[in-house]
Amino acid sequence: MSLDRYQRQLALPEITPAHQTLLNNARVSIIGAGGLGTVILPYLAAAGVGHITIIDHDHIDCSNLHRQILYKDAQCGQSKAEVAAAYAQALNPDITIELVKEYIQHSNIPKFQNSTLLIDGSDNFETKTLLNKISIEMKIPLLTASVNQWHGQIMLLAGFAAEKPCYHCLFPKLPSDARNCNEAGILGTSAGLVGMWQAHIALCYLLGLDNIDVGILLSLDFKNFRMQRLNVPKDEHCPHCKDHQS
Repeated sequence: MSLDRYQRQLALPEITPAHQTLLNNARVSIIGAGGLGTVILPYLAAAGVGHITIIDHDHIDCSNLHRQILYKDAQCGQSKAEVAAAYAQALNPDITIELVKEYIQHSNIPKFQNSTLLIDGSDNFETKTLLNKISIEMKIPLLTASVNQWHGQIMLLAGFAAEKPCYHCLFPKLPSDARNCNEAGILGTSAGLVGMWQAHIALCYLLGLDNIDVGILLSLDFKNFRMQRLNVPKDEHCPHCKDHQS
């Protein structure tokens, strides 16, 4: 591994060559190559995360390009995973990029068994619930997020660990009337800002920096320029994670 590419981040007193090795040895799975994933992926690849898997079954839609800025108009109709993987590999040839052009489901669980971190870039509760289950069963931390209209939320979760929450500790009952971005609308920068925060939190976590811990929740209001940071407690009675504590 050549360190020349990373000399600007290595100039930070908090980041040493040993920290860079941590990034190089990390294996991150990004689920979803849409408005969040296309922002997360370039920063993780550029920072030197050694193995990145991109999971997305969908194709590029020109109506989404205002927030999926990694893609070009001429690529509409092509596989998101293929285009995103090619972009990241060209950005940093020193790392390994793997792509999975499948809809995530329970049978995909073995694909994540060596992951250091799961990053949720999905836009539906079904996928988020499944990723929470995978996180608990495989004992892999989950960095999940949601964005809608002018608001975003980001959470770092590990329901398999004692005193650490899972997704359903915060959302025991999922809303039945939630609308996706196509229905509710979204400004592209809202997705970009949430994806940027996810990338930043992921890197800080992988580097082992002291300011990041499992159980944090960032609540973001981009219309009124407000941010809250909260600590989410584990629900000791949560049916999803109470029997999986390690």
